[in-house]
Amino acid sequence: MKVRITLVLAALALTAMAPASAFSPEEIRKILLHGPWPPPLRADPGNRVSGKPAAIELGERLFFEPRLSGTGSVLCASCHVPFRGFQDASPRAFGLEQVERNTPSLLNVRFNRRFGWDGARDSLWAQSIRPLLEPREMRATPAHVAGVVRKSYSSEYRTVFGRSPASDEEILVDVGKALAAFQETLVTGRTPFDSASEAAIGAAILETEPPAVSMIVRGVPPALQRVVDRCLAKAPDDRWQSVADLRHELEWIAKRGGKSADAPPTRGVLSRRERIAWSV
Repeated sequence: MKVRITLVLAALALTAMAPASAFSPEEIRKILLHGPWPPPLRADPGNRVSGKPAAIELGERLFFEPRLSGTGSVLCASCHVPFRGFQDASPRAFGLEQVERNTPSLLNVRFNRRFGWDGARDSLWAQSIRPLLEPREMRATPAHVAGVVRKSYSSEYRTVFGRSPASDEEILVDVGKALAAFQETLVTGRTPFDSASEAAIGAAILETEPPAVSMIVRGVPPALQRVVDRCLAKAPDDRWQSVADLRHELEWIAKRGGKSADAPPTRGVLSRRERIAWSV
């Protein structure tokens, strides 16, 4: 097995050492413009709280706040579901009623130039306001959104925007800007295929260990972590040798309630942004 891996890496290395003349200097310049990934965060000049930690925290709380909807039953995450790539896997979105189009993912949304399916808005914060007021989605009004902020988020609002909640319209705009500040953090991370050469890609696939499932999803039983680790083992002989073996192990875990005496301890938990990056 080691011999085969060595031969594969050697072949990839030879490919990577191919003469650079295959691309012109101008082509190389254009290729390099696509990296590195993810690019550094640049604040939105039209959003004065873009990139500010306090605004990101407030925006995340508002993203999961059902009281922003007119009925108090729908939140941004109802359609932009985190574990589904911040969309809902449905042919057509459904907030309070069904709409004509599906829910776009919010991952990497900060790199867009126009926002909304019709491209009607030129900023993420302006687009973030639209579903709040749309009758079929969240069915709120400026007065309703402002009332929620004044009642439950006045301290956080003051910290982020440097003043007490003002008029209804100003608060609505600021809610859109806080929501946008949070959405700007939803960026997919690097994968084993984001490497400078084919040799580096091969090495990452063959040698680099992915993070533990328990670092991406909280509360994963150690026994299940052990099963996943064995499924992803680099050496074929260390993996489950048949589907039947894997099924028996999962049945055994189910009977024990997810407990296993010999399961390895789980590692630390990744940050929200890291969990998002590895879950897509």
